[in-house]
Amino acid sequence: MLARRFAEKYITDNAVLEIIETHDEAFNAWQKGARNGNWEKAGERAMKLVKRLGDNIGMYLDFYLCDNETGDKKADNYEWFKALVFTSC
Repeated sequence: MLARRFAEKYITDNAVLEIIETHDEAFNAWQKGARNGNWEKAGERAMKLVKRLGDNIGMYLDFYLCDNETGDKKADNYEWFKALVFTSC
């Protein structure tokens, strides 16, 4: 939410602001599943995000991929989320 509040000073596009606000949510859902093995709960959390983003899910996936390519991040969290998105369509 902090990033969104900062971005609101410069950006008026609500879709972009939503993505900024929720940019870590898919990773957080995956991390919850990885941490405690409750993939059902992790999937529910991720699908709540997918519903929230609606037609902007493609832009979110693009952002997530770019963010995931920075540093030494592994792709498993992104691949998990992407698979959920495409199986829900």
